[in-house]
Amino acid sequence: MITKKIICKDKKLLKEGETNGRKWTLAALVDENEDRYTTFKHEKYEVGQIYEIVYEEKETERNGKVYKDKRIVEKNEKPNMNSEILSLLREIRNDIKEL
Repeated sequence: MITKKIICKDKKLLKEGETNGRKWTLAALVDENEDRYTTFKHEKYEVGQIYEIVYEEKETERNGKVYKDKRIVEKNEKPNMNSEILSLLREIRNDIKEL
């Protein structure tokens, strides 16, 4: 995960939908360098304001092109589960060594 301060230059709604009866909207925040960060919690961000964000980068390939998604990890979301699992495994290993 990467932490960065950005100035929200623009906010663009990308998609809307409904899953299991819950409506959702995916938006992208655009910073001063034209980098885009996607989030489902776009309503808490205002254009012209400075924010410290935490995001994950994910590469996907579609139609032979590689796209890099910078997804904002909100404070109430769990980060990438792989890093959480690795952290727990390290703790278990250290506990075993102490025995």
